[in-house]
Amino acid sequence: MLKKFISAAALAMTVSMSAGAADYGLPESIQDGNILHCFDWSCTQIEQELDNIAKAGFGAVQLSPMQGNCNTNAEWFYAYMPYDFSLKGSGVGTKAQLTSLCAAAHERGIKVIVDVVANHVNQASGYHDTWWDSNGRVRWNGGINYGNRYSITHGQLGDYGDVNSEDAQVQARAKAFVEELKSCGVDGIRWDAAKHIGLPSEGCNFWSTVTSVPGMWHYGEILDSPGGDGNALMKEYTKYMSVTDNGYCDGVRGAVNSGNVPSGYGGWSVSTIADNKVVYWAESHDDYSNEWQASTHISQAVIDRTWAIVACRNGASSLYFSRPAANTRTTIKMGVKGSTHFTSKEIAAINKLRNTAVGHADYFSSANGVVSVTRKDVGAAIIKGNGQAGNVSIANGGGYCPAGSYTDLVDGGTFTVTATTISGRVGSTGIAVLIKDGSTPNPDPNPDPEPTPDPVDGDHYIYFDGTSFTQPQVWAWNDTDNCTSTGVWGGDNMSRKDNMWYWAVPAGKSLPTQIIIHEGDNKIGGGDLNYVDKATYHQDGTFTVAGNPDPTPGPDAVTIPGDYNIAYSGSHTNIYYWGATTPVTWEGAPAMETATGSDGNTYKVYKLPEGMNNVIFKTGSAQTKDLTYTSEYIMNDNGATSTRVVFGSNPVPAKPTVAISPNGGTVKGSANITVTISGNPTAVTADFNGKALTLTQGSNAILVSSYLNDGQTGTLTVKAVNDAGETNAEATFTRTDAIVPVPVPEGDNLITDYYKVNPDGQFGTNRTVNMSFSSAKADGALSHWTAKDLIAQGVARDVAQAMKGNHERPVVDSYALYAAYDNTNLYLGVQFVYTIWDLYGEGKQPGESKPYNMDGRLMIAFDLDPTKSFDGYIDGTKGIWNDDNAPGAKFANGVDAVWMGSTKPGVGTPGFFISTPDGHASYDAAYCKTSTVAYGYADGLASCISNIWGQKEFNFEPEALETNNGFVDLKDEIAESAHTFYEFRIPLSLLGVTEEYIRTQGIGVQYLDVYGSSPVGGTPYDPAFFDNVKNDYSMDPSSSQEKEDEDILTFMPARIGAANTSSVGDITVEPADDDAPAVYYNLQGMRVDNPANGIYIMRKGSKATKVMVR
Repeated sequence: MLKKFISAAALAMTVSMSAGAADYGLPESIQDGNILHCFDWSCTQIEQELDNIAKAGFGAVQLSPMQGNCNTNAEWFYAYMPYDFSLKGSGVGTKAQLTSLCAAAHERGIKVIVDVVANHVNQASGYHDTWWDSNGRVRWNGGINYGNRYSITHGQLGDYGDVNSEDAQVQARAKAFVEELKSCGVDGIRWDAAKHIGLPSEGCNFWSTVTSVPGMWHYGEILDSPGGDGNALMKEYTKYMSVTDNGYCDGVRGAVNSGNVPSGYGGWSVSTIADNKVVYWAESHDDYSNEWQASTHISQAVIDRTWAIVACRNGASSLYFSRPAANTRTTIKMGVKGSTHFTSKEIAAINKLRNTAVGHADYFSSANGVVSVTRKDVGAAIIKGNGQAGNVSIANGGGYCPAGSYTDLVDGGTFTVTATTISGRVGSTGIAVLIKDGSTPNPDPNPDPEPTPDPVDGDHYIYFDGTSFTQPQVWAWNDTDNCTSTGVWGGDNMSRKDNMWYWAVPAGKSLPTQIIIHEGDNKIGGGDLNYVDKATYHQDGTFTVAGNPDPTPGPDAVTIPGDYNIAYSGSHTNIYYWGATTPVTWEGAPAMETATGSDGNTYKVYKLPEGMNNVIFKTGSAQTKDLTYTSEYIMNDNGATSTRVVFGSNPVPAKPTVAISPNGGTVKGSANITVTISGNPTAVTADFNGKALTLTQGSNAILVSSYLNDGQTGTLTVKAVNDAGETNAEATFTRTDAIVPVPVPEGDNLITDYYKVNPDGQFGTNRTVNMSFSSAKADGALSHWTAKDLIAQGVARDVAQAMKGNHERPVVDSYALYAAYDNTNLYLGVQFVYTIWDLYGEGKQPGESKPYNMDGRLMIAFDLDPTKSFDGYIDGTKGIWNDDNAPGAKFANGVDAVWMGSTKPGVGTPGFFISTPDGHASYDAAYCKTSTVAYGYADGLASCISNIWGQKEFNFEPEALETNNGFVDLKDEIAESAHTFYEFRIPLSLLGVTEEYIRTQGIGVQYLDVYGSSPVGGTPYDPAFFDNVKNDYSMDPSSSQEKEDEDILTFMPARIGAANTSSVGDITVEPADDDAPAVYYNLQGMRVDNPANGIYIMRKGSKATKVMVR
């Protein structure tokens, strides 16, 4: 069980309700209630539903963007390609209709939020205001590198130029739009793609400008991480708005969709930002409406249970998505009213608990597939992950739900609550809601007119500005004394002062050196903190000095020159450091430098990376205890001293920096090499292949063809010098203009340095694989397989999305195929890798990109009988499981059977298809057998895989796959958990073969990466997967036609047990070129470099003959 205590953001705040809001019990603040996302609805449609929305308990409605370019019945995504930062007529409505909606909503206490797109405008001429075409208001810096924060805020999302958010005129235009919306009665803004707009600390005042309009609430769509120092950036965003936490929400949805519940209570809110700055959801409009369909095929009931888990928290708001009637990207249209399922009893009950419990602490508990969220003195929500009706018993977290007997507001069942346990029967929705009679929001909307006055400052005191504790305590001590008034753990209660928590050192007690600020077992900063008098402590354990927010140092501050951020006055020479998400590395502690301060003393100094909050000073085996890091005060062996420090007023000169990109390798003559120089060099010298170059500070482009001929190799050297010294850099390049394919034997397989089929004569292993499956998962799958089981090795990024349509997800990209067999089963393992992401859009999205996040197709083709084959088309007219005679995989490579299943184990009915007498597939029972295959997945990478080889760049030509050029190891591009491994247990009885048959005759197998109605890749490789890869998909020209074309497969499946035993007849050919080298293949089509005695196929040039080698 996990627990969390949460309280009101500030007990001093008051809650008021309008008459309309009071009628429906809606909160005054948007953050204190939940939001109905009326995606693509018109203003008129929303206005007609306002009474039902209010009755369902939603405190706000959210509208789609109203910035033009998306009229009624236009595809929804055009709303996110806006004409300007202003109200324009669209499928959502006119300015007058928006004004009418706001007035009607306010009568019922409902707030109105409008989605605003501010990161870009439509790039097409005539579809954006011409104001954007001048003065650098839109910039074209190329695609986004999501590993680089500057690129995230300055690069292009897709084909759109990036709006210059740093420009004061752009900021003023955006602020004017906010004011225009406010004048219509709009109460809040949802900022699309907020992480792509910088912050004041990054030199961008966009957010401080647009949020300066009084009386407006804001939240930003920030998917995954903002990049850079994510924790610090998220905290800064929340100075201006609330933010989304899609990572946590995706995890909750995934757990519930698998019949489970999450074990954790939050993501960003755990340690980084306050709960009252979070907006949760069960699914977003992108999850449902975009190509990757992360939630489209997940049932509404699963979504409701997911939403219930996140929608009744204290502080955090939650978005409920009204699903469109259509369910594909191009059929979802603007101005078409969506689902009204939000009126269901379980949704209204969750909202009622959320609204009634405003300001009451919550406690999250998770155990045995059940979640409870208890609200102090009010009630609880209980959610069963599997959604099945049944009795539950779960902890009454914190004892928050008052003891007694309750009637479930959803199903009417009876629950019994004690101080420790909640017991009762959850109904068929999987959701139960309990509310104590007479419960009201807290703080009381009618506060005591004569509250207790704030305590007076003592001589020594601290503040705590965290919002996650109901009643924090202070435990304080020094080397000789306990410094609290109680002298008993957990110490003294903190009181409220200046809207913060306050504690003063009791009279007669000595000044502490250490403190713990805590509530129960929850300690800020993780535990012991250094006591700094009159400081304000924060939730993460850091602090600032109370009463002195001015960063300008006082007269007693020490100034230390140089680019440092920590100063130490003790005797140790080395330093360890770590942060909340950055573990300490114990293998070695770097040595500190020395610097002289303005006080004449010598200090040890160092430049810590961003995000660090703990240090240890050491020399040899001697070291200090764990210390809380500060850059504001000189530190000693006990932590922060009272001496302030300022760094860098007289910076230490730095050598120039030189960066060469790419840093060597194979390049085309048309490519540019970029050399970036900084540090104000006084002299720069450079040479490329014996030719001198003139380079200057900044970015320098070098055209390869000016220095290298095709096939030539040369070295680029650069030296930059300034007063601090010199910096040298070099990189070696080979110019290769043409892609030279590796020779590929027809009808055999592609064999390169990276593609392998039956490598080293391996045909799988004759052994039992002990597979175990539960709730779609394959237990222990990552450790079941070894290199000896490998029968086909593919490469990463050899599916259509890598070459066209990088934005599509999930990604189904098979990388390696493993096999084993015994006397009962055939065992297969397929490693899928995630190495394809939208460089110009949302970047890496490992959660949404999992194959099991869609009801996609798994397709395994078999060659079971050398005398049989089939084309894999139902009655010879269309691909298996395809509609409207749509083409798909068509086999001309000896395949005679196909197994089909869902990428979501347990969904649908898998089938095993064998050949009809006329060589086709059929849905008739004689040829479409009920599958008895057991299968499941595991997140991660098989333990036997040490590299993930794939093309370095996206959108390459498919012929590059048939070379050894351009491949790099992508294994470190993303965490191993982003990849997925499936394993299959296939009864031999289903295949119609025996263990002896496999061992002596062998069978073939090929995995096909199906996306849409046709393969977009597969293992082993076949060129048909990519014969139309650069052509447009009929329903979305931004993606590939491979999803719907006919792929006639001619390359052979990998073999299991034994090589292909089919014979090769006599071959009549023209005479070979006597000067060509002879290449030999055995009768199974495998190359043999040193043939022994026997019969072989010999190729000389383009001619082949059957020969006897003696």
